[in-house]
Amino acid sequence: YLLLAIARGGAKIYRGSRDRLVQIPVDDLPASLESVLTTYAFEKQRNQYGGSYGAVNHGFENRKDRDQLMLEEYCRQIDTRILDHWRHENLPLVVASVDYLFATFRKISKNPLLLPKHIPGSPDHLSEVELCRRAFALVKSSLPDNLATDWELAQNHLGSSRVRDNIRQIIEVAERGQVAQLFLPKGHRLPGRFDETTRQIRHPDVDVTERPYDHNDLLEQAAIKTLQNGGSVYTIAKDLLPQDAEALAVLRY
Repeated sequence: YLLLAIARGGAKIYRGSRDRLVQIPVDDLPASLESVLTTYAFEKQRNQYGGSYGAVNHGFENRKDRDQLMLEEYCRQIDTRILDHWRHENLPLVVASVDYLFATFRKISKNPLLLPKHIPGSPDHLSEVELCRRAFALVKSSLPDNLATDWELAQNHLGSSRVRDNIRQIIEVAERGQVAQLFLPKGHRLPGRFDETTRQIRHPDVDVTERPYDHNDLLEQAAIKTLQNGGSVYTIAKDLLPQDAEALAVLRY
């Protein structure tokens, strides 16, 4: 999922999973609500009414109207940037903000994946751990629970060409959009990096201290690829998976 932490002083965007958030630098986000006010509002009035700065104050009936219009423009610019960058990733969007800001953002947003509920309060007062916990809970509660039906279907395909249980193979078929359902072991991570050139997995060397994010969670990577291509992802108890299976993917074809 994506998490938008928005306040009057600026916005931050994170890519999130169950266990962590990673902030994504976005250069074209508005710096703050104040920056929109100073760079947009009076220019718009000049275009509409002509004249100098002092001659156009009648463009808004009062300060309250002006502030609301600028708040809407601020949210519109942020919403547009998110759609520009992630329209095709099919990721739900969670917002963390005070109530009135979320109400405005929801009113103007054109993002069909915006969740109807948000994390209330100023995101500046919450740690990334707490933001992650609350965001994942909202995403999880918004998803339909078809686990029992899909798990029964997976059992029927065990041993056939429709099933993969090796993480390298799963990532490859997930990239091609072939995975209909993906089952991951609950509470487990699988550090490593999938090499796009060799199509092989590089696991971390236990004797080498890696820099942060030198390795990904391969299970998370498979989940992201599956979701981006319209598949379903579930977590189940490790002992329900076949012996030696790193995960279980059921293919569409």
